[in-house]
Amino acid sequence: VATRIVAASNSLLTGKTADYICDGTADNVEIQQAIDSLGSNGGVVYLLEGTYNISGSIKLNNTAPNDSGKALIGTGAGTVLSVSGSGDAISAWDVNAIFISQLRINGNSSGDDGISFIRVSNSKIDKVWIENMSNQGIWLSRRSSGSMGGVGGLVIGVIMGSLNGWIYGLVHGILSAFC
Repeated sequence: VATRIVAASNSLLTGKTADYICDGTADNVEIQQAIDSLGSNGGVVYLLEGTYNISGSIKLNNTAPNDSGKALIGTGAGTVLSVSGSGDAISAWDVNAIFISQLRINGNSSGDDGISFIRVSNSKIDKVWIENMSNQGIWLSRRSSGSMGGVGGLVIGVIMGSLNGWIYGLVHGILSAFC
């Protein structure tokens, strides 16, 4: 499995093990580069502990390269995506087999949704902390204007959140457990 490691500007291991090192400004750019560098065969992007300043969405979609089969995994609550603008922290659409785990999203009362899944199937969100979003913590949708798709086979594991860290969506086939 292809693997990329991304370090925040304040990660303890910056430069020692990371393929990509963020500078503390628009860190979504380096994270997106790591995701895109995996190509269309899937793989894992590991985010080391630290704060990643996100000024735009981290995108997982079906345009080249197709992001189905990719994972975005942090080290736990110490991996923080700090949103500093509008838009979703993580946005996925028209893909399957996505895995997001072990990270904290702080919307700083400005980010739209923490995680947005549109027509995503057979995927898992687990051990994610979401707080201070201006809209939903997790948005799940099975359609867009003019078309119907499906959202199913999703597993949502342990999600912890505060103000607007809740899940919203019209979906089917979802197994969830909340703390």
